[in-house]
Amino acid sequence: MPEDTKPQDCTEEKPTFTLTEFKELVHCAQKGDREAINVLCTAFKPLIYKEAIATKCVKPWARMPSILPG
Repeated sequence: MPEDTKPQDCTEEKPTFTLTEFKELVHCAQKGDREAINVLCTAFKPLIYKEAIATKCVKPWARMPSILPG
């Protein structure tokens, strides 16, 4: 891990889904359901940040604005 990486707060409860719930969320998100998109974005935010930092898209301490349009 890069030296300048700041620790993240891991105290938040991580969302969990059953396979059926996850499939339903994905299908709804594919149809443009804003609520389903937001739930998935929130659930995968740590992974999105990790990948963005790993690929040097953002600096480790930067916090990206929402990836969803207004």
